[in-house]
Amino acid sequence: MVLYEPATSEIATAEATKIGTALQITKFLSATKSNNAVVKGDILTVEAKLWWVAEFKTYPLSYKPVTCNGVPAETSLGGIATFSLVAPVTAGSHTITVSFAGDAEYGSSTVSKSYTVEARVPNLTISMPTSGKAGEGITWSGKMTDPKVTTFGIVLKDVYLQQGPSETGPFVNVAGPVKTGADGSYSGIYALPMVPGTYYHRSRFPGGSPGAEHEVAVSKVVAVKVLAPEEVPPKNLDELLWEMFVELLKSLGLPVPPKPLIPLVPPLPLPEGE
Repeated sequence: MVLYEPATSEIATAEATKIGTALQITKFLSATKSNNAVVKGDILTVEAKLWWVAEFKTYPLSYKPVTCNGVPAETSLGGIATFSLVAPVTAGSHTITVSFAGDAEYGSSTVSKSYTVEARVPNLTISMPTSGKAGEGITWSGKMTDPKVTTFGIVLKDVYLQQGPSETGPFVNVAGPVKTGADGSYSGIYALPMVPGTYYHRSRFPGGSPGAEHEVAVSKVVAVKVLAPEEVPPKNLDELLWEMFVELLKSLGLPVPPKPLIPLVPPLPLPEGE
């Protein structure tokens, strides 16, 4: 979304010894935010107008060189100069300054405008089973995207799986890091705790270093119920022999007959006297 933001009050006048000039920042365009706030890496379009002043009236000053934060441009027939800038990657307050150095006939002019760069906060999702058996291996996955750049995911970022006793933690790392792929997706394998109960798991992006494109940490929490493993009675010798026999027939490409009712291994005789 491109927003129009007039800046009619930001006018600077030149020295009085030459024909006076004035600069005005007439537009400040950001692809994402208004109210002087942008996100890191935004493309900023700045439009400034240069005037010459006579008898308290202003007239467009054409074909004069002006700069915006060192980027050069020339005013049009109507006195307009347009600049394309990349917002800094450091969050905080920043300033753009448009300047006309003046010449032999016209005096110099400068005008500045302050704006705020906000850190880009990613969206992070998590998907994993809400229940499982103690010690069972499960897959946790999700996706990290930039809410300001919805076309692409955030790639090559480390995501951790953390576990805690409640939604608010404290959390400790139990898996990862795994890196986000080309579309921002990630996945990993994790073994559930051996003790049954409800555990809270969250995917966590710890954030980048100060000044990084995405320096803000984000996380997403999901509750997982760990169930006690089902008790499975041990197989007897007859069942084991039958399974081995079935596997042998399958490997030879032979049909498997119904399991006989008579045990393959006869029961051992009881000792005398019992």
